[in-house]
This record gives sequence, structure tokens and C-alpha cells, in this order.
Amino acid sequence: MLDLLAKPERSATRQARFLICNECFWCASCLDPGFAAGSCPSCNAAAVEGMPISPNERYTFDYSANSGVVLEFTPEGRAKSRAGHAA
Repeated sequence: MLDLLAKPERSATRQARFLICNECFWCASCLDPGFAAGSCPSCNAAAVEGMPISPNERYTFDYSANSGVVLEFTPEGRAKSRAGHAA
């Protein structure tokens, strides 16, 4: 029987990445280690960058016209309780 609640094995090859387009601020979490960020799926600009996310790390993403993009990284288990924000 398949155990759908089993934790996946974590290895150096399965490192998640946070992807963001520097032109339109499209973003995504990427779990596929073989994925190569090419052009942005939203605006087609070749401006997508990736940032590694540690397996024991959570992040929140916020955007405003005044502040721009704000990323906040916290160790798992210490996530701040901010209404409407979760990783």
C-alpha cells in the first residue's frame, strides 16, 4: 500500500528553489532539481532567477508598490504568525 503521508527523502539533489522574474515579479517555488529557469511564463522576459531554499526553511513573500518585493526566511517551526502569509 502506498503511504501518501510518508516524508520524502531529502537529499542534496532535491533542494527547493524560489524563482522570481526581475521584470514582472512572477514567482514560484520549484521542487524539480532538473528544472532550468528560462524565460518567464508570465511576461516571457529572460529575467528569471533562482534562490536555494534550505529543507528546514520557510519563507513568506510580499509585494507592494512602495516596498517592492519582500522575502522573509525563517527556520521551520519558528514561522511568524502573520495573517494571510504562509510558506
